[in-house]
Amino acid sequence: MRKFKRIKIFVLIILIFIYIFLNRYIEFYKNTSKIVSRDNLEIHIIDVKQSESVLIIQNGHTMLVDAGLNSEGEKVEKYIKDLGIDTIDVLLITHFHRDHAGGVHNILRAFKVKEVMCLEYENITTLQEMFWYFDMRIAKKVSEVFGKNKSKVSLTLPYDEDGNLKSFTIGNASIEILSQFKEENVNNKSIVFKLVYDDFSMLFMGDAEKEVEEKLVKSDCNLSSDILKIGHHGSQTSTTSEFLDKVSPEYAVISCGINNPYNHPDKNVMKRLNERKIKVYRTDEMGDIVITINNGHIQLNKEQLKNLKGV
Repeated sequence: MRKFKRIKIFVLIILIFIYIFLNRYIEFYKNTSKIVSRDNLEIHIIDVKQSESVLIIQNGHTMLVDAGLNSEGEKVEKYIKDLGIDTIDVLLITHFHRDHAGGVHNILRAFKVKEVMCLEYENITTLQEMFWYFDMRIAKKVSEVFGKNKSKVSLTLPYDEDGNLKSFTIGNASIEILSQFKEENVNNKSIVFKLVYDDFSMLFMGDAEKEVEEKLVKSDCNLSSDILKIGHHGSQTSTTSEFLDKVSPEYAVISCGINNPYNHPDKNVMKRLNERKIKVYRTDEMGDIVITINNGHIQLNKEQLKNLKGV
């Protein structure tokens, strides 16, 4: 009789473990199918205080643009995991300032990363860049040996062997790199790119300043975009009138921290945006911002913004 009771307890424990496992598996599957597999475009501007991190998802493919401050790396890691994502197709580091590259080691440790795109070592000119560049290289190597990346993580540049800026795809969304200066000003080394998906477009400026904006305005690039990710957290060094007129966005997104010591976004930047009736969304006011493009409609968080196809 005692033996029979032990067997019953053992079977009960096994059933409990099976129940817990199945619940976790089902929850993971629900998250994955809900977020990663659906055929729309999602752009997550993650609230990482006075830093920046953007997650792009399209049809099961993912691209992470920067990973915030080193102190915000865990937030970015958790945010992505909560979406049921375990693989990053492209980790793009716009430039090697702490508020953009500080959390990269968290991402390389926690996820299978297929490709890291960043500027080449020869273009590094400051100690801060050098520190975060080698932080990335060390994390990359550790992840290849001990972490999820058992095979080598591809390390690529934003331009090809002939010096031409690259274009590539994330699912059915196209990414066109428009700028990556090779100069002393670290902010102007930012990888600037335009994302296009069906009739929707969004321009990402990293921390690029007015010198980059002037170059882009004078170029033959098609800068026109539905949404502009404002450069340098809304600093006075960026977002000139001429640039705004060229991009002509309906909406702008600013990544900045509450009561930050830099007073971002700058009041003159906000004035220029308001004068053009550009609707502004800020992480210091809204927290995480999620832009969804689904069947020709732009939705921000739960607010329907625009029907792109005019149906």
